[in-house]
Amino acid sequence: MGDVPQEPAGFQPRADLLTELDAPSGGRVRVVHAVTGMRGVGKTQLAAAYARARIDEEWRLVAWVNAENRAAVLGGLAEVAAALGLEAGDAAAAGRAVRRRLEADGERCLLVFDNAADPADLLPFLPAAGAARVLVTSNEQPVGDLGAA
Repeated sequence: MGDVPQEPAGFQPRADLLTELDAPSGGRVRVVHAVTGMRGVGKTQLAAAYARARIDEEWRLVAWVNAENRAAVLGGLAEVAAALGLEAGDAAAAGRAVRRRLEADGERCLLVFDNAADPADLLPFLPAAGAARVLVTSNEQPVGDLGAA
């Protein structure tokens, strides 16, 4: 769910980086990787290639959330909650419901937060345990502290 970008013409797959994204998080916050760097270096396309591969493997959930600001994060998580059939009163409650679901039953589930601007917008919604994979892209270095860089 969400708008996973299509593979652009001339995309150069980076098998080494995609393999890194699949590595275990080593007990850190469940964000498997935070991909940070300057604009235009391919963070979103790398994350999209990873997401498309999980779709091809028929993972139970592959969700793409625009994370440019808090309103976008909340709106995207509300869409994920609705698609999962989770009951929630407002968008923040929906985000917390998604987090709880991923903590309890996140096997073969991927949540991508693309273009994150502020780690504080994501922290309340990051699973603290479980098998879910979370991938964050950002050009803001502090976002890299959310997980393995």
